[in-house]
Order: sequence, then C-alpha cells, then structure tokens
Amino acid sequence: MRPLYIPVQLDGLVMDSVVDFHLYLQTSPGHFILFRGPDLEFTTVHHQRLLANNVQTLWLKGDERRRYEQYVERHLETLLANPQIATPRKVELLRSAAQTTLESIMVDPRHTDAVPRTRRVANQTVQLIVREKEALAHMAALMARDYDTVRHSMNVSVFATGLAVAAGVKNASDLRDIALGGLLHDIGKSELPRELIVKPGAYTEEEMALMRTHVVRGEAILQQDGRMGSLGMVVVSQHHERLTGLGYPRALEPQHIHLFGRIAAISDVYDAMTSDRSYQRAMKPVDALHLMSTHLASHFDQDLLQQFVKSLRAPRPQA
Repeated sequence: MRPLYIPVQLDGLVMDSVVDFHLYLQTSPGHFILFRGPDLEFTTVHHQRLLANNVQTLWLKGDERRRYEQYVERHLETLLANPQIATPRKVELLRSAAQTTLESIMVDPRHTDAVPRTRRVANQTVQLIVREKEALAHMAALMARDYDTVRHSMNVSVFATGLAVAAGVKNASDLRDIALGGLLHDIGKSELPRELIVKPGAYTEEEMALMRTHVVRGEAILQQDGRMGSLGMVVVSQHHERLTGLGYPRALEPQHIHLFGRIAAISDVYDAMTSDRSYQRAMKPVDALHLMSTHLASHFDQDLLQQFVKSLRAPRPQA
C-alpha cells in the first residue's frame, strides 16, 4: 500500500532550522524522491535552489504529520514574524500550532509543560491580532463550524482577545492573559467522560450537573500547576457566570463578574451557538447575536456585546 504524502509549503519551513522529518520532492503525480532527511538543516541555499526551480511545495509522509505540526509549534514566533508570509497563511500556521498544543494538553492536562506551551501560543495570538489588523477577520473566516473542545477553545481565545482589544484593553500582559484563559477555559472537560462531551440530545439533570463541574475541575488543574495568572484564571472561573446571577459555578452577582469574565461569556456562547454540535445545528452569526441581544439580553453585558458586533463587522480582506 502506497504511503500518503502531505504537502508542506516552503513558507511553512524556517530557513537554517533542523527538521526532524523526511522531506520529499514530487517528480510526477504519485511519485516522490527524498530531498532532505531528518535531523538535517534546511538552509537558505536549499530554499533558494527550490525557488529557482519553481518548487513551492515539498512533501512529507502522513505518518510524520505530527512531527511537522510540532515543528511549526516550536518555530511559530519566527514564522509569524516573517514579513514575506501573507496574513491568511500566518493564521493557518497559528491555528495548526494551537490545535497541536491543545490536543496534547487535553490528553495530559497536568503535564508541567501544559501552561507554558499554551502561553506561547496565546502570546503569538495576541501579537498577530494587534500587529496585523486584518488577522481577526481571517481567523473568523477560517474557524470551522463543527464543534469540539479543541476548536472551541481556539475560537474562544481569538474572539475574547479581539473583543478585549475592541473594549480598550491595551496592556499586552492583560491581553496575553485573556488569550491564555480562552485557550484553557474548558481544560476541566479533559476529566469528563468522552461520551458525555459528544452526547447527542439533551443532558439529564445528573449529566448536566456533572458537565458543570468542568469549571472547578479546570480551576483545580491550573491551580495545581501554579503558573496561571489571576486574570487568565478569571476567564476559566467566570465564563459560565451570567449577569442574571444564575450562572455557575458560583452564581455571582453582576458586580462580582470581572470584565474578562463578561468577555469570556460572550465569546463562549457566541461560538457555541454558531457551531454545529452533536445536538444542534449551527445558527447564523446574525441570528445568534440577535438572540444574545434580545431574549438573552439579561445574561450578557450589552455594551460589550455591541463592541463584539462591531469587531465582527470589520471589513473582510478581499480574496
């Protein structure tokens, strides 16, 4: 059986870096030859030689996909700072790195490297949104409609960071905290049964009670690690609190819900409503926002919601 080959664009490789996977040239459809072996440097000379021969794409075997994704995560800062890479491509690279990181963390959330790895992705998310104005629009366009915990966490982080910027948060450290909190806000779900997370149909009262424990479970995981800042923890702790005082896990009154908690609540619900889930079809963004500003208006900070609407209406870049 022939191996599956996956394309790797040259702009997804960092010049003068060591690759730990095989890179192949496609000589004709379905035929490949080895270009560079693992643990060898991919140099500027290699890059220039490929371009001189009109080669924009190399290939790797499917069973080495994870190695390449980890390579992107390690070199994410360099890739996103490269002025020769277009913003849409940077968004793709950021999303790949975030997904690799979060999938690993959801498997082993108590690993000592969980928070530092996620923080690095959060930092790059903030820098890209702040540095390149059109990045948020590209991110919103790229976000998949189907729901799972990893995609949802990435989306909430992006929406929360964008809303914080729109709301006037300028401190870089605060923005990094809200991005990190968004990425890790559902980390407690890693301790819940998988069949509960993906269950079609409504939860029973007992199942809902168990599902709601994901907030305090997430707090416990991150408090044990000890490297989560207080503002990032607010996102984890308060993303299900509501201005009605009927949220969970603490049913906080409005005056006790932090700005970051209010931002997280809007971002979390909006993404859940506009994603296909096991028990409901995705709503159109305009319908979700209308519902949040009418029937559910008492749940959310309406001034922030209006800022959110404006941020989503930012001019989209032309294709």
